[in-house]
Amino acid sequence: MLEFSSGFFTSGAWGSFDFNGYQEVDLYLSFSLPSGFSVGITDYYSPDLRYFDYSAASGSHAFELNLAFSGEKLSFEADYILNEAGGIGSAGSDLYLQAGFSFRYFSLFAGAGNGWLLNDPEADNGKIKLCNLGLEVTRSVKITDTFEIPVLGQLIFNPAREQLFLVVGFTL
Repeated sequence: MLEFSSGFFTSGAWGSFDFNGYQEVDLYLSFSLPSGFSVGITDYYSPDLRYFDYSAASGSHAFELNLAFSGEKLSFEADYILNEAGGIGSAGSDLYLQAGFSFRYFSLFAGAGNGWLLNDPEADNGKIKLCNLGLEVTRSVKITDTFEIPVLGQLIFNPAREQLFLVVGFTL
């Protein structure tokens, strides 16, 4: 992840790659608002597709509006996909809602969505389903007296697809 922040503005890039060949590179912009709220936009892109294809039929970008709240222990998020992009698999108008609660050493989260998140928008008729139950742990791994690497681990269950995921990430 690469990120730049200045005052109320944040921009960045985030990537995800797995052992089965899946690739994703996302760009984002967000603006902090008063009282823990933020608003932003994310561009989901698949690098195995042509970058400048923004068409509905074969497009490689799905654009998502984001609204979030982050408090001391509670967090909420609402995301909405704006466009159809056949190459990346977005039918557009998809909604995702997530809530989280942080404890001292870990946090729990639950999310529900429709369409793109369920990988079969026609079969679900746009119904919102629980698709994300997770446990997250973050720690810093001390390398030297002056250098640490933040490490994140998540165990995520998707009840809608009956799948379990283990995610590990780090930031330099």
